[in-house]
Amino acid sequence: WVFIDVSAYVTGNGVYSFALADPDNTQQTVFSSREGSNAPTLTIDGTPPLQDRCDSGISCIWSNLTTP
Repeated sequence: WVFIDVSAYVTGNGVYSFALADPDNTQQTVFSSREGSNAPTLTIDGTPPLQDRCDSGISCIWSNLTTP
């Protein structure tokens, strides 16, 4: 399992999309809620927001994708 905290990027009501990409692998892999015992999960923690950060090693390009 991999845990990625996206709370710094979800700043309010709306639709959010996230993608994990490997620049060395051009094959597409799609996961859905039908993955059985290893189904992807969304865990929502209602604690106060944390400070903005991008320390997971993932490039912080989300603002270019979410800005209208």
